[in-house]
Amino acid sequence: MGDQSPKAKRTWEIYNILGEHEAKMQQLEAEGKLPKATPKKREE
Repeated sequence: MGDQSPKAKRTWEIYNILGEHEAKMQQLEAEGKLPKATPKKREE
């Protein structure tokens, strides 16, 4: 990640947050707290 312009940095932060959320969802799913066939909601 050589480009550290403010915009690139902000984008990277957003990706990190989304990645953490995805990991949490997968963890819950693995623990059986969510139904397996949960449709992914993409908000763009």
